[in-house]
Amino acid sequence: MARAAVGFKGMAQSKMDHVLDKYGDLSVASNDLRDRDAFTLVSLVHNEMYYLPAFLAHYRSLGVARFIFIDDQSIDGSDTYLAAQADVMVMRSPHRFGDVIEGDDAKPFGKRKVKMNTIWRQQLLRLFAMDRWALCVDVDEFIDLPKGRSFPDIAAKADKEKAALVWAVMLDMYPQNVTDLARMAEDETLDLDATWYFDGQPHLKPMPPDAPSELYAGSRARLLQDYALNHRAKPLARHWARFRAKPPLHYNTLQKPSLVKWSATAVMNSPHVIHGLATSAMLLPMRHFRFTGETYRRISWALESGGYAGGSIEYRTLSALLGKMAKDKRSFCYDGSRLYQGFDDFAETGNALGLG
Repeated sequence: MARAAVGFKGMAQSKMDHVLDKYGDLSVASNDLRDRDAFTLVSLVHNEMYYLPAFLAHYRSLGVARFIFIDDQSIDGSDTYLAAQADVMVMRSPHRFGDVIEGDDAKPFGKRKVKMNTIWRQQLLRLFAMDRWALCVDVDEFIDLPKGRSFPDIAAKADKEKAALVWAVMLDMYPQNVTDLARMAEDETLDLDATWYFDGQPHLKPMPPDAPSELYAGSRARLLQDYALNHRAKPLARHWARFRAKPPLHYNTLQKPSLVKWSATAVMNSPHVIHGLATSAMLLPMRHFRFTGETYRRISWALESGGYAGGSIEYRTLSALLGKMAKDKRSFCYDGSRLYQGFDDFAETGNALGLG
C-alpha cells in the first residue's frame, strides 16, 4: 500500500511538472535577475501603472529586494516603467492571463478547468520560491507589518513554527463617500496617504494546519447585501432555505496565501487556495484597493469588452452598486468602519495576528 501511494504521488507530480513546463514557457523581457540572491516578490501585471509606483516603494520598504513580474501584454507603459527599475525583472509568455486550460492538463490542479493566471503563479513560485520564502501578491494588495519589522523577519518567525505558508486577510479599503471615489478618478496613481477606511471587525481566524475560517464577509458583501445586488448570495439563499435559516453573507474570498515557501508537492488550486504546505498561526493584514480612482476605468473597460470572468459580472455588479450609492448619496462607511492610520488599526481590530 505504501509503495502504491508513493508511486501515485510521483505520477501526479510528474503530470503537474508536465503542465507547468507546457504552459509556463516564460522568457525574460528585461533585467535578468534569475541569479540574484535576494528576498523576492512575484506578481502578474496588465496595465498597472496606476498602482506600480506605490506598490514598489511599499514593498521595498519592507525588505523586498527582487521583484519578478509576468507582463500580460500591457499597453499603458507598465513594461517600460518596470524595465527601468534595477531590482525588477519582467517575464513574458505567449499565453494570456485569462486563457482556460481544460481536460487532462487541468486535473493536477484538482479542477476541470484552470486559468492561465493560476498556472503562471505556480510557475513563478516553483522557479523563485522553491524551499525559500517569497511573496506572491497582486499590485493592488499592500500587506502591512509592525513598525521595524520586515518580511525576512516574518519568514524567520514562520520557520520557527515549522510553517511554509502565511495567510493574509484581504481588507477592502474605501473612501468615505462615492463623491470622494469619483474625485480619485482624476488621479494618475494610487495615493496611499489619502483618507481610507476599512470594516473594523475580525474577518478571518487562522486554523493551522488548514486555511483560515471566515468570520465576516467584508465590505463588498455588506454593501451589495444592502442593495440586494449580491448575485453570489442567491445560490446560498436557495440552499439555506431548505433549513429555514438565513444564508451566510458572502461575496469575495478574503484569504490569500501570500508569504510562501514552495515545495515540489504543493499545488495552487486558485490564487486563493494552496494545498500541501504547513500553515502558520500568523495572519497578515492586506490593504486591498478595490475602491479607487482606477475602479471607474476598469468598470468602463469591463462593460465595453466583457473581458473579465463571467462576462465581467463582478464589474457589472460594482457598476450597479456605485450607481445606486451615488443616487442615494450613500457613504461607504457604517458603524463599524475604522479610519486607517497604520498597522496598529489592523492589530486592534483582530485583523493582524502573531506578527509582533
